[in-house]
Amino acid sequence: MHWHSLGLDDVFKQLESSKEGLSFGLAKQRLKEFGLNEIKIERKISPLKIFAAQFKSFLVVVLLAASFVSFIVSLFPGYEDNLINAVLIFVIVIANGVFGFFQEFKAEKSLEALKKMSPDKAIVLRNGQKQVVDAVELVPGDVIFLEAGERAPADARVFQARNLHLDESLLTGESMPVSKRSKILPQETNLAERINMVFKNSVVTSGTGLGIVTETGLKTEVGKIAEKLHGPGQKTTPFQVELDRLGKRIGFLVVIVVAFVALNQLFFLQIPGNWANRLVIVFLTAVSLAVAAIPEGLPAVVTWSLGLGTRRMAMLMSSALIRQQLLLRTE
Repeated sequence: MHWHSLGLDDVFKQLESSKEGLSFGLAKQRLKEFGLNEIKIERKISPLKIFAAQFKSFLVVVLLAASFVSFIVSLFPGYEDNLINAVLIFVIVIANGVFGFFQEFKAEKSLEALKKMSPDKAIVLRNGQKQVVDAVELVPGDVIFLEAGERAPADARVFQARNLHLDESLLTGESMPVSKRSKILPQETNLAERINMVFKNSVVTSGTGLGIVTETGLKTEVGKIAEKLHGPGQKTTPFQVELDRLGKRIGFLVVIVVAFVALNQLFFLQIPGNWANRLVIVFLTAVSLAVAAIPEGLPAVVTWSLGLGTRRMAMLMSSALIRQQLLLRTE
């Protein structure tokens, strides 16, 4: 439902509520229908599964295979130097897997952080009476009070605002507080520009207001994010798809080049010895070429680059929040 594009009368009509709030009986009935207003996804974090997932990439599999083959080659006389390649490739792959594990484990823990950010209590109107209730008991149609210093307990449509400003950086990345008012907006208005809506866990930085709850729990905007991050049937990101595709392309090209070199050695170069000796030499040369051609440092470089980029973004966000606090103090 595009709540931001509806008139207030239509919003109240759709939610079967009024500016006096819901009755106690209707609120209790809707709580059974919609469930608790909490971000709760039954999914246990398995460190072992997270660590194993770091080695599912095609490129990583190729690197592990190259490390194994390089180790086998090092057992032949004259090719002992390949042992160094085998150990280096294996260490790099494991180190990359460990780094990726910690990054993903932190992401899995983000759901717990979202839960901690949710307010414990909410001020609502029930039967026209102002009262404090547990935030998890809010339901669509509830009229909530928005006051400075508090977090929005659910997604709501604003119908009364007095110098109301909210920090929505959690959702939109916008560091400056957003001024809220009750005007109707076009349906195509993006999330960051919906000035007539407040979203769960956003912080009221100044002013007061009233809103009618439109979504609760996992149907809120922050709940949708949590569900995408931690819900079943996770999809691989476009970057992961591209990296896997790159690994397959590199593997395909390496196979072609190695096959060409091997055939050229076998039929056109004069290698001393019988056919068996020639085959062994050609095989060892081909494997050495394959190991040399595979970019074993690519996964590590990509992961470290992403980590540095994330750290840089965090530093910029921290600077923006400090600037916001200074501006609020000077107002």
